Amino acid sequence: MVKSLLKYTNGEIDLFYSRDIKEDFDLDTELDLETFALDVIKRFSYDEVHKKKELINLHAQKNNLERIAILHAHGDSVNNKWYYFNEEEFHPVQKWISSNDGKYKLLILNVCNPGKHEITSKKSCVLAPNEEHSVIMFQRGEVQEELFVPEIGYIDSYLMDFEIEKLK
Repeated sequence: MVKSLLKYTNGEIDLFYSRDIKEDFDLDTELDLETFALDVIKRFSYDEVHKKKELINLHAQKNNLERIAILHAHGDSVNNKWYYFNEEEFHPVQKWISSNDGKYKLLILNVCNPGKHEITSKKSCVLAPNEEHSVIMFQRGEVQEELFVPEIGYIDSYLMDFEIEKLK
């Protein structure tokens, strides 16, 4: 039987997380979960991501999407495919994206991606790491997260203004 992810909802955020992450990060109380979810969202408070936020919101308005989902689990590359783990079960990251696509304006993947796998989405924007990922690596600026926008693809920072103008 497939073990489902744990889920925490707060305001506009749904945090889906594995039992391993619950244990590793001591996410035992509602306050722990709220703090963790809000820390992930704080990434969007920095000036350099202001344009990503604008692009995501414009895309969401055009597609009548709201809310944010975060997948937080350990991940790895197995047989050239990207998986997250829930206890000892492997689950395809792309399958999680596809099952949540169109339900949220943004899907944030907090899942290691050592195989540098690419993803796809038809309706929801996706923010995904392009390599191994950890909170400490992110704080040090060692992790690059890429924004995927449906019907456009991955967005390079130098094209952000152009894509924003197209969506206006």
